[in-house]
Amino acid sequence: MKTVLVMSTALDKSIEHTQWGQPLGLAYIAACIRDISDVVIIDCEVDEQYTKTLMNEINTNDDLIVGFSANTYTYPEALRLAKMVKEHNPNAHINFGGYHATPLADVILKNREYVDSVIRGDGEIPFRELVNALLNGNDLSKVRSLTYRSGGKIVSNPDAPLPDLDSLPYPARDLLPMEKCFNNFKSCAFHNEYKISRMIYVSANRGCSQYCNFCSIFNKKWRARDPTNIVDEFEYVKKMYDADSVYLVGDNLNLDSKWFSMLCNEIIRRDLDMKWISMTMNPLAINRQTVMEMVDSGCIRIACGFESGSQKMIDSLNKKSSVNKLKSTVEVLNNTNIDIAASFILGAPGESEKTLDKTRILIKESRFETLSACILTPLPGSEIFNKMFTIMPRLRDLDIIPLEELRKKYVENFCNISYKGLIEIREEFSSLSKFNLNLFNIL
Repeated sequence: MKTVLVMSTALDKSIEHTQWGQPLGLAYIAACIRDISDVVIIDCEVDEQYTKTLMNEINTNDDLIVGFSANTYTYPEALRLAKMVKEHNPNAHINFGGYHATPLADVILKNREYVDSVIRGDGEIPFRELVNALLNGNDLSKVRSLTYRSGGKIVSNPDAPLPDLDSLPYPARDLLPMEKCFNNFKSCAFHNEYKISRMIYVSANRGCSQYCNFCSIFNKKWRARDPTNIVDEFEYVKKMYDADSVYLVGDNLNLDSKWFSMLCNEIIRRDLDMKWISMTMNPLAINRQTVMEMVDSGCIRIACGFESGSQKMIDSLNKKSSVNKLKSTVEVLNNTNIDIAASFILGAPGESEKTLDKTRILIKESRFETLSACILTPLPGSEIFNKMFTIMPRLRDLDIIPLEELRKKYVENFCNISYKGLIEIREEFSSLSKFNLNLFNIL
């Protein structure tokens, strides 16, 4: 049995591409199946000849599974590659997973005859079950979290339990082009800003207990690894890859303040002399004591979703946040050497020139090292996407989403400002950033 895992890419060059990222999701799955299958990972963000690489890898006499991980932006290219694989190797089992495929599993199988199955949600347990079923010639009815065809019908099996994060093996980084990632990293502004060269992605937690209406995260249960386990991995990557920094992956990293304090203090206790940054943190849970522990443990940068300077807009996004608390958090952080990567959503329900002016004021009164301003895009799996069904009924039957049309229709129906006006303000806000950097293309 041979398994090829593919991290897709977006062909739209207006989307930032990170050529030094590390697809942890696929690396975890590879680590969980490598004892029962040969495994290859192809990262289309890093491998410039990824089509050729994929065609070479599927030229095998072994039973073959090809798994694609894609988000809404990278999904079209994943489909092109999947169709190509099926044409060259009709017996290959084509599987899709990730944020886009999870909520659209039925639609994908209805529309794409060359896709054989979809895994919904966390992939470690169900993908291993899928490999075992195909390896042993069993039917797929016992593969949990799997959506597939059977008897001319689309069937969705019951969900698999969420994996115990501490029981998972370390990601199969040996299957990733790590040295190429490190070399690519040296050409980005981030390397020059913080004098780091060998940054490793390490998973800290998964899930998010918030119910923001723009978000497509498929699991709302926040769960974290044991802090000791995480810092053990810090030591491991420093020894194995000579890592000088860690990118801690997980939403709402500091949701559990006691757990987060234990993590910081464990890093301090080990005295590893490594810097770290966070994927996303909850600015409401940051105080002076927290910041002191972060500084002492080597934190140099955090990412926070501020979304808006208008409390009315934050509330309209169903985000449990407070503009006043956001301002106090910025003040605390600005008095340290921890930089803030702030993201804002333009076009919350009811957005207007007046509410955007409040965001403008917050941005100008704050010191953000990086600022990202994006027009709200209704993504599959989000509450706002589902609200668009009445406006664009054909969305129910689409797996390739017409994003530009969808954004325009959304703004026309839910905002008190034109789409053109939002584009102009997005450019204005983005120009206030010291430098642009996308750290979020990792799943």
